[in-house]
Amino acid sequence: KGFDFRCVDATSDVDLGDRFDRVFIGDVIEHVNDPVALLSFAKRHLKPDGRILVTTPNPFAPRFRQHRRQRNTKYVMANLEHTRWVSISNMHEIVWRADLEMVGLHWPLMKKPKQGLARSWAIFGKKLLLSVAALEDVFVEYAFELAIPKEKRSAA
Repeated sequence: KGFDFRCVDATSDVDLGDRFDRVFIGDVIEHVNDPVALLSFAKRHLKPDGRILVTTPNPFAPRFRQHRRQRNTKYVMANLEHTRWVSISNMHEIVWRADLEMVGLHWPLMKKPKQGLARSWAIFGKKLLLSVAALEDVFVEYAFELAIPKEKRSAA
């Protein structure tokens, strides 16, 4: 069917020999021992003008605060395989250490996209909420868009 799967440690120094326009790291960065090595691996396989998209849960999302309130606790029981929470400021540091740049922060609207008028109302509701609340109080996950810094793209 045209798929090419390879089993390799995505935090290693292995070079697959291929370069890609897009590398997607979906809800993985919070699981690895070395997130800088993960991004370095992705960067190694990126075309000079390519992009890396990294998604991860938002640790400040309302659902986690609600979880603490409901259980009258000060901590959130996360996925037991998580090694960390990744916030916006934390991601900036990881990206800098991997010698990449953050070129975008995207906020997925809904897991199951609505259609028609329901979609319009959902988008309106998010925009209204954003006018009074912080970004991190509105969305349950982050989607970071990363790139090789412009001054280093010719060397890539």
